[in-house]
Amino acid sequence: MIDRRWPPAAAGAALIVGSALAFALDGPVAQAAYRQGLDPATFGFWRASAGALVLGGCLAARLRPGAMAGIWRMRRAAAIRLALAAVAGLGLNLALFEAFARLPVAVAVAAFGCYPLLVAAWEAASRRAAAGVARLGMAVVAIAGLMLLIRPDRPASVPVAGLLLALLAAVLHAAYILLGRGGWGQIPDGAATFLIVATAALGLGAMAAVTRPVAVLAPVTSPGSTGLLLLLEGALAGAAAPLLFLAGLRRIGATQTAVLSLCEPWPPPCSPP
Repeated sequence: MIDRRWPPAAAGAALIVGSALAFALDGPVAQAAYRQGLDPATFGFWRASAGALVLGGCLAARLRPGAMAGIWRMRRAAAIRLALAAVAGLGLNLALFEAFARLPVAVAVAAFGCYPLLVAAWEAASRRAAAGVARLGMAVVAIAGLMLLIRPDRPASVPVAGLLLALLAAVLHAAYILLGRGGWGQIPDGAATFLIVATAALGLGAMAAVTRPVAVLAPVTSPGSTGLLLLLEGALAGAAAPLLFLAGLRRIGATQTAVLSLCEPWPPPCSPP
């Protein structure tokens, strides 16, 4: 295992970088799915459903006696944090995929990429001043580098609704990171990730069924590669990425996780919506 061969900080950093590479599929795959007629809620539902299926299968194959029983023995504080993280994950998915439907990927990423600043600001306010300021400075430098790398097209008009949705996703992602930084007590990362992803699948599925019931089954009933693309997206960005993310988060802390998450390969500045 990676933890036995590497120091905890290096292992955590490697896990976060791995999750960032998998999460990088989200923007391009989402917009490809939108061009095939899917809406953000339906795309998010199939992504989360595929992720939950993969995570559930892995848990079932490697299930140890009592592994899931820890859910019922959770302390109230840990159970509340896990529930809030699941709700934040659901809102994050919907807000970000709605933003991808309204904005060029680069613009959505630039707005969403401010979440390390929110995480670092919270930690700066709640911890020792010197350490907090150092973390805040690290986040500012990382975000400045992100802006220089992406350079969103200034003359292009940016829909306000899309920009606000991307910023909302950033706030929810920051909350998700802060809620998950301490782990979940007796609940292992795999079980916690499954519960969070399954909550997103149920919430997005209910929303898609209410708003566009006919489109929910489109990936199954329509011929083409959309279904396979969603399965790949779900396995990598919907299952592997959040699992690696939570595992790395516990090892290196909130601000370092948020900053390292920005290392995912970003789309070119002029990506069309």
